[in-house]
Amino acid sequence: MVAPRIDAGLLTLRVGIAISFILLYALPQAQSAEVFGYHPGRYWPLVALSFGAAAVLLGVATRLVSACLALSWAWAAYIELASGQRWESLPVRAVLFLILFATLALTGAGRFSVDHWLRR
Repeated sequence: MVAPRIDAGLLTLRVGIAISFILLYALPQAQSAEVFGYHPGRYWPLVALSFGAAAVLLGVATRLVSACLALSWAWAAYIELASGQRWESLPVRAVLFLILFATLALTGAGRFSVDHWLRR
C-alpha cells in the first residue's frame, strides 16, 4: 500500500514545483519587458526552462528534463555566489529548485505521468 502514496507524493511534487516555477519565476520575468528590451536574447533560456517545467508537470521525459533543470539551477546558484553574494545568504530559490529537480531526476515521475502511460 506504500506505492500509491509514493506515486501521489511524486505527482504532488511534480505539479507543485512546475506551478511554483511558472508562477514565481517565469511569469514575473516575462512581465518585465525592459529585461527583454535590454537583453534581446535572454528570453530563450526562459522559454526553455518553461517548457522544461511543463514537461515535468505532465511527467514527460521527467528524469532527463529534471536533470537538465537541476544543472541549470546549479549554474544559477554558482553564478549568484560567484557574483559576490555571501554564502550565508545562499541563493535560496536556486538551491531549492536545484534540490527539487534533482530529486525528480533521481526518482522519476511515478505512476501518474505520461512516462508511465507510454511504458505500458
